[in-house]
Amino acid sequence: MERASGRRSAAAIRPHWEHRRKKNRFYEQLNTAVNATPFEHQLFELGDFNARVGLDHDIWRGVLGRNGLGKVNSNGIRLLEFCAVQKLAVTNTVFQQSNKLKTTWMHPRLGHWHLIDYVIKRQRDLRNVRLTRAIRATTLWSDHRLVKMSIFLLVKPVKRHHRVRKHLIASLFKRFTTKTKGVKLADLKTLKGRCKNFENVYIFTCEPTSFVIWKVLAHGFSRSAFGSSSNN
Repeated sequence: MERASGRRSAAAIRPHWEHRRKKNRFYEQLNTAVNATPFEHQLFELGDFNARVGLDHDIWRGVLGRNGLGKVNSNGIRLLEFCAVQKLAVTNTVFQQSNKLKTTWMHPRLGHWHLIDYVIKRQRDLRNVRLTRAIRATTLWSDHRLVKMSIFLLVKPVKRHHRVRKHLIASLFKRFTTKTKGVKLADLKTLKGRCKNFENVYIFTCEPTSFVIWKVLAHGFSRSAFGSSSNN
């Protein structure tokens, strides 16, 4: 009887340690992925974490919102500790709404609804999140409800390369030559050489402001070639 009981206890402990080892490996990989994401980029963590985070907002300030649900379990504490270290926030607990719009999974035996599917964001990007809620649509391929998050994203304009065109340089040189009647030929050649060297310059700007930059550069070229004008 003692041998049989010893075998049973060993067989019960082995899956427990195996489950804990898989959980540690999962959070190690998740921590590596979060650290590899640049801080200025948007970070989204979505999925079934099989964790109940509870509603203790005072202890987990910044991680949990004021609208949590249910009691916390061991997986929830592990998730909350990870979010506290990485400065992440559980967006499901931020917005005030009914419990039927928060819960995502029903226990098959007890029939209780729980919140175990989360959308996690960085705390500094939490102000851009508009709403996180569960969709009560029928999903035949899963026993979990879908979670939808509405977020405001500000896309910065891409800076494009604008090559200086030759006909613009020619028109710029012609404009200067018509207004300089008493200038020496050597000075005109100097200005023309400067304009030729200017062909390989790239301007990192948008189209509305390019004319202003052209005007400033042209004024600098003319002052270096002909000198400053006496009539102001």
